[in-house]
Amino acid sequence: MNEGKNFGEDVPLWLSGDWDESDFSDIVVSAEVKINRNIAGWPFACSSDARDAKEILRLAEDAVDGLGMLDVDLESAPIALRMFYRERRLISTSLAYGIPFTKLFYEPDESSSVAINEEDHIRIRHIVPGFGIQAAISGAAALEAAIGESVDFANSKEFGYLTACYAEAGSGMRISALVHLPALVLWQEGTQLSSYAQSRGVSISGGFGDDIMHGNFFHVYAEPDRMENVGSASKAVEDVLKFAVKREKKCRRQKMPDDIMHLLGCSFGNLKYGYATEYAAAANQISCCILASKLGLCNISANRWKTLMAWCMPGHLMLATNPDDVDKLEAGRATKIREAISGVDKFRLE
Repeated sequence: MNEGKNFGEDVPLWLSGDWDESDFSDIVVSAEVKINRNIAGWPFACSSDARDAKEILRLAEDAVDGLGMLDVDLESAPIALRMFYRERRLISTSLAYGIPFTKLFYEPDESSSVAINEEDHIRIRHIVPGFGIQAAISGAAALEAAIGESVDFANSKEFGYLTACYAEAGSGMRISALVHLPALVLWQEGTQLSSYAQSRGVSISGGFGDDIMHGNFFHVYAEPDRMENVGSASKAVEDVLKFAVKREKKCRRQKMPDDIMHLLGCSFGNLKYGYATEYAAAANQISCCILASKLGLCNISANRWKTLMAWCMPGHLMLATNPDDVDKLEAGRATKIREAISGVDKFRLE
């Protein structure tokens, strides 16, 4: 099955910033705001039956249909396409497994998306490349307001917006950013960042937030308990991002010890000459090579490396190569990487 995707033809919006702009432009990758809403008068998705889910889908569809978005029936979509949408950060991991009565709406540029019958009836996302927390909040809020013109959201004076997960009730919002911190990881200096984030009420987790994304990516996020606290929560996330950038810069400016230089060189060698590569290994090795490019050790640009990282993800790779056996993905991934960097003859370790 091939949906017309060619290897390396584009990258997800969350990876689309210009990583060659400066020595540190790959650190804050993207900002994202998610807003969870439920339609008043209907049970949460976790307690609804098929009849409820079908009617909730109809009501949500009617609210979103006029917004000019593309739409996908997730239940009938092939698994590779659902994985692709997951890797583009348009749906959650749970929807990638094909839940009945679920649908995705998204803008062609992938900046905004709406998933229906996820954990909550309606999950709104807005993504902005780079350091764009406030723009992401504005984009998500505008989409929520547009949908709210057609449906009433479940709300109470005591708890605020009602969500399937009690901990998310109130604002129903998650303000987050994705950061790339290879030097901090290699230098094993993440403790100060974690402590500072905790002091600001901000959480840090691996990559996608609800599962782990490899490649030295981390998810920095806050969940304001009330809408009136969105401003302070976004400020806290921005402060943690600035602290993360400062710490990552400090590590990159230090002289790399032999063990880290060895790891950078081995990462490049494994990618250039490997014949079977798991995604987790490839992502971590590409992250090391991005760092090497930023340090002037490799003549492949960071933008080229990040494109490789995107298209080495399982869903992307399956759409691009159409393997007749999933077990062949590891060999196919290694082949695509070797072809992409075949002309590279410079990787100095000094």
